Parts: sequence; structure tokens; C-alpha cells
Amino acid sequence: MIISIEDYAVAHGKAVSTMRQRAQRGSFKTAKKIGNSWTIDSAEPLVDHRIKSHDDFVELYKRLGSVHAVARETNFSEAKIKKVLSSCGVYTSERAENIKRLFGAGKSREEIAKILGVKPRTVDTYLPYRKK
Repeated sequence: MIISIEDYAVAHGKAVSTMRQRAQRGSFKTAKKIGNSWTIDSAEPLVDHRIKSHDDFVELYKRLGSVHAVARETNFSEAKIKKVLSSCGVYTSERAENIKRLFGAGKSREEIAKILGVKPRTVDTYLPYRKK
């Protein structure tokens, strides 16, 4: 049965504006614009594709095979993806290994940056998350 996007939003407990935006972006298979209103098949499932945990990043990285592809798919920066994957022990590179080695030897992020000739924020990208 075809219903308005407003009714669909109410049925799923979501904001009408959010559902309208998703329809405009093409997130629904059955949504159609008729005049100024959006309609959708009431049987269309509401799927949430947001990344909710580090495991979601890891799974996506394993499926897509590159940091760049994950960044493009999720709209997160490559630096963020590298940090998450490094924290999970999934992503490695020569730079990541050098930073981990120096960090393990007790060097501060500023010292590591100076030794490797990079900015401290670059060092942060490869250090695991730490609780504050």
C-alpha cells in the first residue's frame, strides 16, 4: 500500500524531516515524489546503515579492502578510519609500525612527531584510542 512519507515516518517513530531527506537522497527503493509530496510503499523496510561500532568499520574494511573506499562509503575521514582500524589491530603500515614502536618505548606524541618529521596530529592518527 502506498502511503505518504509523513505516515511512514510516524509508523517508524522517526522525524518526518529525516525521512523526507532520506527520500530525497534516494535511500528508499519505493519512494516517489508526486507534486510537492513524497510517497512510499508501507512495506518498505527502514534500514539503518550508520556505522555504530569499531567492528562495523573493520567489517567494511575487510569487505572493501582499502581505507580510501571505507572513507568514501562512510563519509568519515581517512585519518579517522586509520585510527579506528589501528586501534583494532587491523590496519598497519610502515609509519604505523614506527609510531607504535616509539610510543611503546615511552616517547610522547610530540617526540614521535619530531623524530619522524610529521605533525603531532598525524601521530594521533596511528595511536590507539585511550580513555580520558
